[in-house]
Amino acid sequence: RGSLFLAISESSRQEGINYLGFSEEISVNISTAADSQFKPQLISNEVETDIRRKYALNNSYVMYTGGIDHRKNIEGLIRAYAILPEIIRTKHQLVVVCSIQPSDKDRLEVLAKEYKLKSGELVLTGFVPEDDLVTLYALCKVFVFPSWHEGFGLPALEAMSCGRAVIGSDRSSVPEVIGLDDALFDSKVDQAIADKLIKVLSDDAFRSKLEKHGLKQ
Repeated sequence: RGSLFLAISESSRQEGINYLGFSEEISVNISTAADSQFKPQLISNEVETDIRRKYALNNSYVMYTGGIDHRKNIEGLIRAYAILPEIIRTKHQLVVVCSIQPSDKDRLEVLAKEYKLKSGELVLTGFVPEDDLVTLYALCKVFVFPSWHEGFGLPALEAMSCGRAVIGSDRSSVPEVIGLDDALFDSKVDQAIADKLIKVLSDDAFRSKLEKHGLKQ
């Protein structure tokens, strides 16, 4: 019986129209935004050393943050990361930043071992305070967002706001948030995720392009 439907993405707006029967006239995409603390910043050596020690980060790293539920596709991300050439994996870590239950942590660690990831290649941080989250964004080499479905996809926007290169799924609202076709991959295909990771980790010019685009976006 509502007379106005506010959506946080055009994708969500279309879902309201297609699945809930709202008319186009009363459906409005208002989008959303990252908070002001998510911005490029210089991290002192002391702060970087503390953060790296706290979360066992001993290398450059690929970062994900968000939920851990099935649609987030963390399993696909781990499998895709395991496909990367060893010469790339030895220089990086995959860091999953989110609150995680012990059963999920055990499950993902078993999956990493099954796909031959060595100890320390996958880091599951558990919950981190927001100050640490901003620093983790600032220090990552690339942010990856492999979700199958989002209402918006705020972590991708936060990472871009921090000046990081962001790659992500070509599904639901994520393309709207990232706003660059070159940065997208088919999140249902592990090899597609891996190929995009290889490109962004090994091609400095491409990574710089994504960083500049992210701030503009």
